[in-house]
Amino acid sequence: MSYSVEDNTVHRYNSSFSDRPADVTGLSSIVNNSEATFEGRERLDGEETYRLSLKPDLDAMAATGEVTVTLWLDTDSYFLEKAHMVANSENHTVETTQDYRNVSLNESLSDERFTIDIPDDAEEPGHSGFEMTDYESLSALRSNATQDVPSPDLPDEYSFDHGYIVENDGNTSLSLKYTTDANETIRVGHKSTSGFNYSESDRFETVEVGNQTGWYTEFDNGDSTTVMLAWHHDNSEYTVSGTVNESEVIDIAESIGDE
Repeated sequence: MSYSVEDNTVHRYNSSFSDRPADVTGLSSIVNNSEATFEGRERLDGEETYRLSLKPDLDAMAATGEVTVTLWLDTDSYFLEKAHMVANSENHTVETTQDYRNVSLNESLSDERFTIDIPDDAEEPGHSGFEMTDYESLSALRSNATQDVPSPDLPDEYSFDHGYIVENDGNTSLSLKYTTDANETIRVGHKSTSGFNYSESDRFETVEVGNQTGWYTEFDNGDSTTVMLAWHHDNSEYTVSGTVNESEVIDIAESIGDE
């Protein structure tokens, strides 16, 4: 919930993440799916820090392109002091820097700090309609989905890990993550509207997915290769990605198309 004093308006948002811990820095997914290398010590604003470089596992993050990350950690608390990330894709480059100052850890906080005093006459205009819900149970996700939930035919070693549904301005998207004991990952996605025009990108080659046209590409992650396949059906977009080969990802896609 947020309140604007100038406009006297209040906005309420509904977002559920299955009671998972909050990601304070927004970097948990990258840190948890990266190989870290210690680069040495470095001073930031006179404070001693440990400098680390990360090699993200883009497959585990369901990401594409190239990503480089550098972190600086406090030598006493190991809390993040600074993060620098460069993400390169076919069409653009995004560079971000995060700095953290005056950080206090494990301090008790009064509930009053999380209470907003909203006037009775505050207006509540329509909000963007964004809502994201995370599910650790496939049956629960299916029960709450308003669109088709794909049932991919996967190798026996893969099991459902978690998934999420996003509602945004009338558009719905969902993502299903399947993993093995060896941390291999396959992700399956479905959007209620087709978005990116894959046929205009030189990165993708056309393949047959049953009687549909699909767009296939590969991303070299150094130690492994991530493949991605996308196709449109009934104004919807489906995607499958993971550390499998071209024929395997097409077979998975066709198992969804046969539903």
